[in-house]
Amino acid sequence: MKCLRHNGRPAIVLVLVLLAGACGGLASAAAQVQLELAAGCNGAALPSFSLTGLGDALVVSLEAAVGEELLFRGPLLWGLAAMIPWLARKNMPLARALVRRWGPHGAAVFAVAVSALLFGIAHLLPSPETPLPALSPAVAVQAMLKVVEGTAFGSLMGSLVVNSRWFAARDGAILRSLGFPMLLHAAFDLLYFAPTLGLGLPLPDTYLTGNVLDELGMAASTLLLILAVFVAARSKKARSC
Repeated sequence: MKCLRHNGRPAIVLVLVLLAGACGGLASAAAQVQLELAAGCNGAALPSFSLTGLGDALVVSLEAAVGEELLFRGPLLWGLAAMIPWLARKNMPLARALVRRWGPHGAAVFAVAVSALLFGIAHLLPSPETPLPALSPAVAVQAMLKVVEGTAFGSLMGSLVVNSRWFAARDGAILRSLGFPMLLHAAFDLLYFAPTLGLGLPLPDTYLTGNVLDELGMAASTLLLILAVFVAARSKKARSC
């Protein structure tokens, strides 16, 4: 009966992830509106919402979710998880320590952690044609927040993969294991992008804008995702009682 009391935790994690996307998206849109008004100076009108912009946000969100999940939670995560037992058999100290500490779950823990960290770091990179932003205290804080935010989000998506029945069966059904992570990732991105694109404003070329509104939104999003990771971890412990 004790375990049954924790059944609501997956729903809490879902709500926290979606709230994180909404916080980041609203703050990013506010920052872009601020820039538009500053550029227009006197007499600048506030942008209005459009269905075309929402459609653009949906397309961008789906493209990002499918591409990023395939890259970071597809062969990369599965390959890392398969590599650890093999390295343990070859007497590699780190691999043996992981297997000894977490047993059969050690490989999954390692795969989720590494793929999530790479996912977080990748989000520091601007678009190819965009120069790196000048280093400042605000940009440095944003960079740190973005890596933590991306790593927390990647950990949640990776956990969905390694806890799927396809991963547990090790039958190679990579695409099937990515179905729900892709949907949740797309929903998160839609909440992040829709406020800006829905107003007909461009998305920033980099997350490292140095804008205080962006920074506040990123901080809120990061805290919510960290809380979601904590709740998810507690939920997993409760299921094992």
